[in-house]
Amino acid sequence: MTATTTPTKTEELAAVQALADQLGPHSYLGPWLRDALPWLADQLRSDLVPQRAQAMTEEAARLRADACTDAIAIRQRAHNEARAITDQATSWADKRTEEVSRITGKAWDALRLAQKELER
Repeated sequence: MTATTTPTKTEELAAVQALADQLGPHSYLGPWLRDALPWLADQLRSDLVPQRAQAMTEEAARLRADACTDAIAIRQRAHNEARAITDQATSWADKRTEEVSRITGKAWDALRLAQKELER
């Protein structure tokens, strides 16, 4: 690897390994670099440059925010529909109760009339 050429992924990892070896186990960065090598190698294998990874992270955050907004709207629509169905059922029950009361009243009126007819 020279200063004028772009190093390969393998060369970059080897350079980090060499730096970790050079710093040694009793330095501040040596042990950290050695521990970070598997993660660095995985990142290089995934072929994501930091800018692309940042863009993907931002896109994921945007998609999550959109999904949360959509979920709130879906819940609100479901709540509104449930309320409308409940109101309709209550209204229907009230009308049925009124109808039953009216029919019951007519039945009682008919019974009273029949009773009066029988009493004559």
